[in-house]
Amino acid sequence: MKRHEQSIEDHVKGNVSFAIDQANEYGGLQGSRDSFHQNTIDSVIEDGYTADEAWNAGLWFSSLFCKETGLE
Repeated sequence: MKRHEQSIEDHVKGNVSFAIDQANEYGGLQGSRDSFHQNTIDSVIEDGYTADEAWNAGLWFSSLFCKETGLE
């Protein structure tokens, strides 16, 4: 069994914080959310998790991002 470098929670919460900080670089909150949603999926897969786990992490990221920023 492969040992993952980060938990899925670490991927999600780390990307949410970074995406909020970088929103101006990505054309605002919407652009940042869209970009980092995919980044979250990619980073979870690269860390050895399954595609289903990565997809769920992307959904969790988007939900948490919207909750923290008020973006709908």
